[in-house]
Amino acid sequence: MTAFELQKKATLAKLGKPDKSRATTADSHIILLLDTINGHPNMYTTSSCSGRIMVIEKKERMMKKDVIWHYISHDPVSPADIVQVAKKGRKDMVWFKFEPLILHVCCRDTNSAQALLTLAGKAGLKHSGAITLGKRIIIEIRGNDRIDAPIAKGPLPLVTDDYLATLTTLANIKLKENLKRISLLKKGIVGIPQSIAV
Repeated sequence: MTAFELQKKATLAKLGKPDKSRATTADSHIILLLDTINGHPNMYTTSSCSGRIMVIEKKERMMKKDVIWHYISHDPVSPADIVQVAKKGRKDMVWFKFEPLILHVCCRDTNSAQALLTLAGKAGLKHSGAITLGKRIIIEIRGNDRIDAPIAKGPLPLVTDDYLATLTTLANIKLKENLKRISLLKKGIVGIPQSIAV
């Protein structure tokens, strides 16, 4: 077994066990893509998120692990739900966020990495690139669209309910487009020749 194959076997053995994410496991919208990548002999996934809509609270320069999560969904959300969440009194700055797909993939070689990046570009995931090209070749696939909007400062609302509803509608549109890109990427990976393996 090569070093790549040993690393892949060890990583995939952890699948299905609780991980370090808030959900402790992969979200449902990305499972088929993960299965497709991990079923290919020349690549495997190390971390992922299909995309999400959130309301969070954080101080300036607060570490990610210390952020307070008030709402999170990997599915389209109701504007009324976001308005209700935003109306609850908070201590620090409250943000409405949409984050797109992010996926880290370890590739056997540069040919596999290049094939994956080409597919990501064709799927509209143009903010993708190589993170490392040393002992392990890690590709980050990232969606393009984001929303980061402050909506309250402590108990003081910064925006109207109508504006929140507009943000939510826009995030739902972006989430649906994001899921289409995930589907396109999955279909493309099926077509990557498995004969690249050495």
